[in-house]
Amino acid sequence: MIKRDTIEQELNRIEATIRLIDQNYEKYFAGIERRPPEKMRDDLGLELRRFSNRYIPQTDLRYRYQMLATRFHSYCGNWERLMKQIEEGKFVRKLQQLRGGTTASPPSRKEESTTPPQSEAERISAEIAAISGKAPDRQKIATLLAEQRAQLNSRFAGREVEFIVTSEDGKPKLKARPKG
Repeated sequence: MIKRDTIEQELNRIEATIRLIDQNYEKYFAGIERRPPEKMRDDLGLELRRFSNRYIPQTDLRYRYQMLATRFHSYCGNWERLMKQIEEGKFVRKLQQLRGGTTASPPSRKEESTTPPQSEAERISAEIAAISGKAPDRQKIATLLAEQRAQLNSRFAGREVEFIVTSEDGKPKLKARPKG
C-alpha cells in the first residue's frame, strides 16, 4: 500500500511544477523567453496520466489530485489559445505594450474620405482590447476616428493623419499624428 506521505510529496511536487510551467509560459508570452516550456508541459501531462491510474485510498488526496489535474488542463487550454493567437498575429506581447506601441502596421491603402477604413477601426479596437482587456465596439471606434479625422484636418493642414494606441498607466490612449 502507498503511504500518505509519499503521495503528499508527489502532489506537492506536481503543484510546484504546474506553477513553474505557468511562470515559464508567462515569460514566453511576455517576450522574455524565446521558446515555450512544451517539454516540461508534456512530461507533466504524462505524469498526471500515470498518476490517474494509481489507487489513492484517502479521499482528500484523491480530491487534491483531481483539482491539480483540472487546473493543469485549464492552463493547457489557455496556453493553447494564446499560442494560436500568436500564430495568427493577434497577440500583442506585454513588452510591446509597456514600450507604448504595437507591431501592427497602419493600413497600407490611402482613403480620401473622412471615414476610416474598417481595417483601421478593427486594428485599433484589437489594440485597445489587448491593453485594457475589454473589447470596445468597432462601430463606435470607426465613428470616433471619423470625427477626430475631421477635426484634425484643419490642424494638420490637410495632411493625412495616423492613429496609434499607446498604454499610459495601464490604460489605452488613442493618439493622432500626421503621416510622413
